[in-house]
Amino acid sequence: AQSIREKQPNNTLFLNAGDSFQGTVWYSLYKWRIVSHFTKLLKYDVMTVGNHEFDDGVDGYAPFLEATRHTIPTVCCNIDVSGEPKLVGKIKKSIVVEVDGRKIGIVGYLTPETTFLSNPGNTIKFMDEIQCLREEVRKLKSDGIDIIIGLGHSGFVRDVEIAKSVPEIDVIVGGHSHTLLYDGPKP
Repeated sequence: AQSIREKQPNNTLFLNAGDSFQGTVWYSLYKWRIVSHFTKLLKYDVMTVGNHEFDDGVDGYAPFLEATRHTIPTVCCNIDVSGEPKLVGKIKKSIVVEVDGRKIGIVGYLTPETTFLSNPGNTIKFMDEIQCLREEVRKLKSDGIDIIIGLGHSGFVRDVEIAKSVPEIDVIVGGHSHTLLYDGPKP
């Protein structure tokens, strides 16, 4: 990503599809602190929420959002954090960024299965991705945004359903299922 940014500084987006909180000894030892440090170094343009961000509950995720929210926006349209004071105002449904003079809407989403896959507690509500995406994409389109990116953490099968059900989304950058989508020569 860094070399692409160096070659085309005005024509790139670096997105994070969630699950920053798991899988390394560093996270096991230092939790959100180390993740926020490396997240800032990587300089994502936008990120969404993964189910593992709630593995240590809201108390494990809220400080990370606080540490990164001024430099890296987090988007997720199908999560309602209005009942959780530690998260209120830290997650947007979508964001509009400008790349090479073009306005691009990025709308995030997360699997509602997070309720039982992780530990979000009972103050957070997860809604159906498709219904929430339709609503948010409609708002972006009415604001004149022509390019829409879905930044999701619901898995490949669900991403395919979303692509069929919300055709106004131009590109989906998805996580959760760790599906390799590559048809080129073997590396």
